[in-house]
Amino acid sequence: MKRSKFGINVDEGIALTSAEDFERLFIDTESGVKKRLLEWLKTDNQPLMLGGQIGCGKTTLIEYTFHESHIKPDIVFHFDSSSLNLSEIDSWSILFVELFRYIAKLDLVDMDEIPDEYVALLGKSPDAWYESLNQIRLESFSKTSIKKNRTFNTLLESNQDHLTYFFASLVKKIGSLRSVPLIFFASGVDKFEPGTAAYFALNDIFQILSSYKTLFEVNAVHLFSDDLWMKKLEKLVISISDTHQIQKMLEKRLGGYAKTYAGEIPLIAEYSGGLPRQALRLLDSFLAAQKQMSNNGQAFLKATENVNRDFFAFSQRPENALLQNVNKNQFLETDLISLPGDKETARRAVFGNWVVLQEHMRESRWRAFVNPLIKSSFVEIEPEEPEFVLLKEYARQTGISDFGLDVDSQQAGWQKTLLDQLETPIELNVTQILDSISSALLSTQRADRIVVAFKNKVIAD
Repeated sequence: MKRSKFGINVDEGIALTSAEDFERLFIDTESGVKKRLLEWLKTDNQPLMLGGQIGCGKTTLIEYTFHESHIKPDIVFHFDSSSLNLSEIDSWSILFVELFRYIAKLDLVDMDEIPDEYVALLGKSPDAWYESLNQIRLESFSKTSIKKNRTFNTLLESNQDHLTYFFASLVKKIGSLRSVPLIFFASGVDKFEPGTAAYFALNDIFQILSSYKTLFEVNAVHLFSDDLWMKKLEKLVISISDTHQIQKMLEKRLGGYAKTYAGEIPLIAEYSGGLPRQALRLLDSFLAAQKQMSNNGQAFLKATENVNRDFFAFSQRPENALLQNVNKNQFLETDLISLPGDKETARRAVFGNWVVLQEHMRESRWRAFVNPLIKSSFVEIEPEEPEFVLLKEYARQTGISDFGLDVDSQQAGWQKTLLDQLETPIELNVTQILDSISSALLSTQRADRIVVAFKNKVIAD
């Protein structure tokens, strides 16, 4: 992307990747993580997980480390490049296409380890391989590319039981020609939510890559998962940025116009939740809204509405009870994330940035807060007492306002009138009773699956 030397440089929060980007716009917010990542690139041979919430700056930090160290991965597997709804064969296709690209780069297309049927499909020269692999990944769309894509996937599917060994044999052959181990980068893993079908389709691939020097770019929720492939991996966490760092980043983006927006910068930083991408989206949306509105306050409100809609309109909302708990206590027990079925919706909250993790406190507890973008639309729902719920239901059935019984408290004998009304039984037919039972027993929400039993029959009656 072309950058202005002195003017405003705004975008939707895309990662910095070029030397020009780093020179003009990079803010070092994670020096400790960066130092460890540099050490890993230079001296380590084990796999590594680098995790953080969406928009916290993972990709930018990784790319900056590659830039500073002058060490780049030999093969990058872009798992999020085309679709987030991958099948198992799609996953294998990504793996082998990138491995074959690297083989073509090394001019090793005549390796004995490559079966004839693959050579027949890809060609007999590196240039032919490049063209075929682009077609297989549908980077150039045509009848030929569709046919090659299907043929390649059919080849993989017919040999699926042997793909792990096939991959390992090719890597071993390449490794025998090098003095240092291959470096793999599993990019875009952070876009796949644990528990989904697409994520399960990638598990075998991750298990294979975890046997090599692989950098996994993951979401914060993956760090708290308990998947087999990550059992023994070192885990690095990218925390959110503090307000000062966000302000400094915004000032760099605004260039010579930073003083003009001196009043808005702290406000945007506060609403960013410490997430650089969220801050940049707010800035971009604010500058766009400002062109249509003369009042900066109204423009900022419009910006928060727009970014809120962009980020959360299609994201599954966590349970209000969880948001209330985090909002009140300012922490989250991260062991809730790995509970089967995400019963407490903690995984959903962190994966979708509804809740922002700030720093580790102790054991599984992390300091956390509700994303400032949604707090304005966050309606606190106080749990209702069972008696009040029944009273409201009675009022609804008898045509009385559910905000209170229509009784004049100044009228003599009003208590008796109220008691007479309350002692009138609520009408329920068999269908309603069955509906109530089924909704409780079959509900996916734990709070609904409550059965009250009375040991004393007199009380039950």
